[in-house]
Amino acid sequence: MEPLSYVAAIFILSFVTYSFLRQFDEKSTAELDKVIDLQKHEINPTITWLSARIGLKRAMRLTWIIIATGVATGDAYIATGFPYGVPILALIVGFGHVLAAASNKHVSYLVNKLGVEEFEREHDERMQELARVNFVGKLRLIYKANPTSILMLFVATPLVAALGYAMVATELFTVISVPFKFVVIPLNVAFCFIIATLVIQPAFAIGPLMLSRRYSKRHAAVTADSAPSTVSIQVPVTVVTAALESARKNGELSVRITIPISLSDSGGPKLPPGGEQR
Repeated sequence: MEPLSYVAAIFILSFVTYSFLRQFDEKSTAELDKVIDLQKHEINPTITWLSARIGLKRAMRLTWIIIATGVATGDAYIATGFPYGVPILALIVGFGHVLAAASNKHVSYLVNKLGVEEFEREHDERMQELARVNFVGKLRLIYKANPTSILMLFVATPLVAALGYAMVATELFTVISVPFKFVVIPLNVAFCFIIATLVIQPAFAIGPLMLSRRYSKRHAAVTADSAPSTVSIQVPVTVVTAALESARKNGELSVRITIPISLSDSGGPKLPPGGEQR
């Protein structure tokens, strides 16, 4: 059992460490919010939900207080039984924010290179592709775009569990005697970075799945609000059969049939022969 002063020091160190590492993610997210719609691009559903109601700045401040306090409390509890000499949870979660900030910087680079309109157009096209296929089809599309993320999705979880068990069960990298602290503590920091990397990588696979689902909901709501009327047309059975066969082959959940509809002189839709509007 470690003395209370040591546990209190770990709590403070954990709170400060996490707060310092988190700021990189906050700043990069705030910069992106100025040029793109975070409701479409932010993976964290808590941030999007809170920012839509109280604003991004307040949402960041609220989540910072809650997470930093929880992480520091967890580190203080760990310190009572395992003297690692560093705030383990603060480093793991904090390094996760640093890696997320690096991803934000890459997105910022793409926005500056392509322009906002082109970037948003390509994003919408990717979301439409994901929305049209089932879960297995989504994984295939993500694998084509980023094979590493899918690999880490299935590999990272057992690796993190094994590493965590090694640290706790064998008391790996605990600070036992003073002469070895300067050797063990840097190892613990590096160990935390490795775990953070393993944990954050699957987010690059899960993220597109969450964004495509959010895109589908937003698109359905916009379509429902903007649709002035219902249009029914007659389509040859051969066309429908071919579309269904193509959808089954590609693992799609919906069928897209393109019908040319032009505007009449009165401003309403002018349907092709055989169609009727109601």
